[in-house]
Amino acid sequence: MDEYKREKLEIELLCSGIYDAYGYDFRQYAKASFTRRINQFVSDNGYSSITRLLAEILHNEDLIHTLIKSISVTTSDMFRDPHIFKLIRATVIPYLKTFPNIRIWHAACGRGEEVFSMAIMLKEEKIYDNCTIYATDMNDAALESVQKGIYHISRIKDFTGNYIKSGGRSSLSDYYHAKYNNVKFDNKLLENVTFANHNLSVDSIFLEANLILCRNAMIYFDSNLQKRVLNLLDGSLSNGGILCIGSKESLVGTELAHNYKSLSDGMKIYKKVPGYA
Repeated sequence: MDEYKREKLEIELLCSGIYDAYGYDFRQYAKASFTRRINQFVSDNGYSSITRLLAEILHNEDLIHTLIKSISVTTSDMFRDPHIFKLIRATVIPYLKTFPNIRIWHAACGRGEEVFSMAIMLKEEKIYDNCTIYATDMNDAALESVQKGIYHISRIKDFTGNYIKSGGRSSLSDYYHAKYNNVKFDNKLLENVTFANHNLSVDSIFLEANLILCRNAMIYFDSNLQKRVLNLLDGSLSNGGILCIGSKESLVGTELAHNYKSLSDGMKIYKKVPGYA
């Protein structure tokens, strides 16, 4: 068996073994990027092969959590793509203000940079108290990191630049304090945030939201899993709700496209209007 076929088979067996043993489903992740991350984990941790890694995982439940922590893509930036947050501030938030109670879902929230971004913006627009934010991810370590609200001080320059470009009404430094080489964001920003483990590839609908943000998670999935996730997001969004996805993701060409109206060309922010097209 040549190396390519062997590696392909090993990845398939690894994904099936992890799913059968622990319920984490990587079987429909984009194979090229997933394989790169697995090979990096194998190399970094001294395993002789992917098969050896699978054998260890099946006999050591703690290892699956280490693997999830390592291969999950959890890094973002505060106010990443500031033009998106500027549009949300100008167009989406005035619409959300018409509701007495607002539910916002950050799906695949990673280490929470965008959760804090949204909380800051809601505070500045004076609707935070009417909001419940659901921050979910399949990576428990990432969720724990969000709740600590600690980021390395080297990231603050980029965070601040994005905040200004997004239309921030104050100074980002008003929301954190610095200590040693880190900054810690104000715990009050998380008072209305509910954290939960949720795996987009296997878990089901658990709320009806007015706004869902799921940005740059689906680029790691194959087309079938992307379809599954889009249907999950659609089923979780109220009629008239707003869906925000990543810059390389789109509803164009999907079965859901006729139910969504783009709020701005190229921005990937959509309003759910069944029967729109």
